[in-house]
Amino acid sequence: MNLLIDSGNTRLKWAILQDGGLIASHALLNQQITRQQLIETWKLQPPPKRLAIACVSSTPLLELVLAVAVELWPTIKIISVKSEAHAFGVVSAYQQPEKLGVDRWLALVAVRNHYQLPACIVDCGTAITVDLIDADGNHQGGLISPGVNADEKVLGDGDCGAAIS
Repeated sequence: MNLLIDSGNTRLKWAILQDGGLIASHALLNQQITRQQLIETWKLQPPPKRLAIACVSSTPLLELVLAVAVELWPTIKIISVKSEAHAFGVVSAYQQPEKLGVDRWLALVAVRNHYQLPACIVDCGTAITVDLIDADGNHQGGLISPGVNADEKVLGDGDCGAAIS
């Protein structure tokens, strides 16, 4: 079993994968997360073998998530995903690839590996991002702007993503 975590700017989202299939997914607003809440939420599930985390949120939240995971599952293998210049068939357009949000990087990798066609990737959440990738896996650039609810104190559950080729 694998625990996949997306630590975003607004929510901590996670999914549990077993035998290649999704068996559960959950989300918590970052501002409401406590150590005890994570322990209570995660302690009842069977211990995952691996935890893969993609993080664009604050360092303290990442540290809390990792500390709770290691406390609950001391032998868990942790994989922290980072944006790269070239990997998984994708070449980043960024001179400093670490400046491209890992969420955007993973969307490029997913589209490249599932479609291998030119695509425009639009993700609408706390921010709206648009990225272009060509048929050879070259990121052509993109943009990021505030999400539609950016002025609200607590955002709704409107995170969505789409890939259009």
